[in-house]
Amino acid sequence: MAEIGTLVPRFMLNPIRRHFTTMSGGTKRPISTLADPDRQEIVNRLNANIRYTLNDRKIHPRKASVLVPLTLVDSKPSLLFTVRAENLSSHKGEVSFPGGIQDPTDRDAIHCALRETEEELGLKPEHIEVLGQFNDYPSLHNIAVSTVIGFISPDHLHLIQHNPGEIQSVFTVDLDTLCHRETLRFRIDPAGKRGALPYFVVDGHPDIWGLTGYITHHFLKSILKLDLAAIPKATL
Repeated sequence: MAEIGTLVPRFMLNPIRRHFTTMSGGTKRPISTLADPDRQEIVNRLNANIRYTLNDRKIHPRKASVLVPLTLVDSKPSLLFTVRAENLSSHKGEVSFPGGIQDPTDRDAIHCALRETEEELGLKPEHIEVLGQFNDYPSLHNIAVSTVIGFISPDHLHLIQHNPGEIQSVFTVDLDTLCHRETLRFRIDPAGKRGALPYFVVDGHPDIWGLTGYITHHFLKSILKLDLAAIPKATL
């Protein structure tokens, strides 16, 4: 996977925050399972979402795509994450979603996300049910990162064979744990350059932070409508 950066520059957060303040309201029910009706509901919500897109090539000359993989582990709805290999030149050992820089041969953001996922995890596109596209997010490297939401059947999880040249390990976290007040926290930048960004502390794994934490938080809140109302801990 080509490096796409893990942090979000503060000056780009304000329009995204305004967008999500508008889109995260309403009375839609939380997604509590990943059975067929709930997956269809996610598709409907993604289709109804007014996507935040970053198309100005002067500001973001490069584009990337990541797959946000939903799955079931012990019947619990979960998200799948990867840990970047230690031999990589940057952001080694950090948590990310499968993905990378869009190639000229990629037809679109979805094609890129599926291609990169196959390269990193060995999962073929037919093993991933694409539910739709979410928003674009800016990285500190001025890359526009598109997010693709997908579902990996628990019957296909055993097919994952991660590429050790890019991925150190793969792990899942159930959605209830991600929403727990002891898991979800905010990191405050004392210098005031990046504001407060959500991150997740999960036992036995590196923290889920930066752009990955930001995307995770917005997806849980805006599309799945999960309860993130509890005031999380803040650290400096």
